[in-house]
This record gives sequence, C-alpha cells and structure tokens, in this order.
Amino acid sequence: MRTCSKCVCLALLLAAIGCGSRQPERVKIYPARGAVIFKGQPAAGAIVRVHGVAGATPRAVVRKDGTFALTTYEAGDGVPPGRYRVSVYWRRQGQEDGDEGPFLIPERYSRPESSGLEIEIKPEAQNDLSPFNLKP
Repeated sequence: MRTCSKCVCLALLLAAIGCGSRQPERVKIYPARGAVIFKGQPAAGAIVRVHGVAGATPRAVVRKDGTFALTTYEAGDGVPPGRYRVSVYWRRQGQEDGDEGPFLIPERYSRPESSGLEIEIKPEAQNDLSPFNLKP
C-alpha cells in the first residue's frame, strides 16, 4: 500500500512540475520610438498600443515632450518586426478615483480598426517612427 501511495505522490509531483507556469518564448524585438501630437501639442500621458503582435500588446506612455518608446517585455525594449495597427488612448482624469473623464482626442483613435495609424518595425538597431499628428 505504501508503494502505491508513493507512486501516486510521485506522479502528482511530476504532473505539477510539468504544468508549471512557463513564460512564452520571447521573440526577437527591435527598439522603436516616436511621438504623438494633437493640435500642435504633445499628447503627454496618452497610451500608445500596437496591435497584431502574437501573445503581446506592445505599448508606451507618451512623455511630457510627446515622445514614446514602445515596450513588449521590458521598458522601451521594442517590438517584433512587422506591420501593425496602432491605437492611441487619451482621456482626462475623472472626478473620482478610477473614474474616467472625457476623451482628449477623438475616440476613433482608441480603436486600431478606426485609428488609421499603422507602423512598420524593421529588424534594425533603432526604428524612428514618423510622428502621429492626430487630427480633431
């Protein structure tokens, strides 16, 4: 009986080890930076998201000067090569914690299918993206 229970315990231990959370394999990424401008001013605090990357949604927060550096795994590390749709999400702080205020840019920019924004990331040491000059 003890041998049987030891086998069961061993089987459960091996199953637990085999089912452990594995990090998805990281793909090669390349640094990418750009800027977001709305009505001639930096869109400081806006969130830029890159759509179409398998297993991830690279993103960046726009700095005070309007620039951003895209992140997939670690701050500013970049994006896998390819062509992607981009969305920009920028809203005013709401009156209460967790409450979102009105959009600071047209809402169409918050969805990749309606933003009209696209980028191409090339396997280069640095991808300098054309600025996103958002229209009212």
